[in-house]
Amino acid sequence: MPLRSAVLPSPSSGISKTWTGVRTALSEYAREYAAKKAFLDSQNKVKSFEFLGRSYVRMALKEPNLFKFLYLGESPMGKPYDLKGIARDKKNKEMITKIAEQTGLNEEQVIRFVRNTLIYSHGIATMVATGVFKGTEKEMMAMINDAADAFILKEGIDPDKMPKKEKK
Repeated sequence: MPLRSAVLPSPSSGISKTWTGVRTALSEYAREYAAKKAFLDSQNKVKSFEFLGRSYVRMALKEPNLFKFLYLGESPMGKPYDLKGIARDKKNKEMITKIAEQTGLNEEQVIRFVRNTLIYSHGIATMVATGVFKGTEKEMMAMINDAADAFILKEGIDPDKMPKKEKK
């Protein structure tokens, strides 16, 4: 028997199906793990949204391989964001409605604010996770908060009149 046959399973053995199942299960577990770390049950949805962003940056800093697996296309479950569908997700819809109530923005303005902040945060976190950008969590959150303030100002709201953000 040739060495290749003795060591490697044949393509019809089902190993590739098993590996796909393992990767899918790992993806589901990783998403649940990340979601638990990013959840803040607060009535202040602006604060909850900021906590989510801070968790995203923390993951890029402290668990870059998990960040890359989940958010840079390494997971077999695909990309987690559908930027056009942000408002369709039930959990996002609730957050968007509450942020609108708390800020005086309409839902379309909140969707733009959330989308722009997500894109900016993702860029910073991606640069951190891939080693392109070095910095502290505090520095990154200051940049993200400055950008979020600019996005909210663009929608016509003074960022200083927003519900208080998390301080760290």
